[in-house]
Amino acid sequence: DAATGAEWSLNVYVGILGASGLTYVEASEDEQQPYWIRCNEGALRYFGGRTDAITPDNLKTGVQKADRYEPEINPVFEEFATYYGMVVFPARAGKPRDKALVENAVRLVYQRVYCSLRGKSFRGLAELNTAIGELVEEHNNKPLQRLGISRRELFESTERKALHALPAEPFALKDIQMATVGVNYHVELREDRHYYSVPHYLRTKDPLTEVKIVYDERVVSIYHEHLRITQHRRD
Repeated sequence: DAATGAEWSLNVYVGILGASGLTYVEASEDEQQPYWIRCNEGALRYFGGRTDAITPDNLKTGVQKADRYEPEINPVFEEFATYYGMVVFPARAGKPRDKALVENAVRLVYQRVYCSLRGKSFRGLAELNTAIGELVEEHNNKPLQRLGISRRELFESTERKALHALPAEPFALKDIQMATVGVNYHVELREDRHYYSVPHYLRTKDPLTEVKIVYDERVVSIYHEHLRITQHRRD
């Protein structure tokens, strides 16, 4: 902290493309939803395109409930993936081979990024990420022993053409609110003091029907039992 001199710890995100091994690294303040989304988005912007699928670890901001066959994806992360046209295939809990490539990338990040930064001080997140970015570029441009070419060269020759174009605008971050369905089958978005309708079969019974509202500045989506049941333009 530039003002107090106190130290504070950060989380580090590592993302990797499967064929070339091109790696993206970013430090963030924590693993909460805004930072998790922006780190994933930062990786896509760094790669210059989107993939068809993404395989996250089972942290709560990505996967609400791990399951071998039907994992429950966090609604905001699922909205993010849908916005970028990707499918989420979480790594299975206790199955490191599902994400062996990124596990190896983490090991290399410790060797080539963490070790180089050891003992240095940074006066802010941006300053640290600039230093990380420079070291990651060195890592991506370092020739691979067996192939004789770098991850960057391998990406340019084999993988860039497989990526899809990115939307012009970044993903609008979502907020989440729980709500109870009223007898008039409407729910209140408390931030706006405004009501939105849901299918009439969800009107309040005993026990009360609770839904999850996921919203941004444009759209209000309403979920029941992990399924999106309706969507409205935010008023």
